[in-house]
Amino acid sequence: MTEQFYFAMICFGAAVGMFFAEYFGSTRHREFVFLVFLPSAFSCITTILLLLLQSPDGFDITKIAIWAFLGTVVGIIPAVLSVIVLSILSLIVFRLTGLRFLKFDWNPDH
Repeated sequence: MTEQFYFAMICFGAAVGMFFAEYFGSTRHREFVFLVFLPSAFSCITTILLLLLQSPDGFDITKIAIWAFLGTVVGIIPAVLSVIVLSILSLIVFRLTGLRFLKFDWNPDH
């Protein structure tokens, strides 16, 4: 597994988070949770998997807890950036082709 896989997983988590925010986000708080938590969770899971595959010691609950915390904290910035990048790409594709890549609307009042 490479760094590209890590960022692909974060982008996938951002896309899933944007989908859930659109269909299940009835409030701004819920939308925020979907947009930040899901990509961070994907980052956390990917970090744990990458480190467990590389660890010669095997499974240790203390290491997994530390890696989960670090994966979540470190993944917040890439998660937010991936949501922003995917929204911009979705808007560009929509403007050029009329095809919606991701349907999340940042300003539903207009």
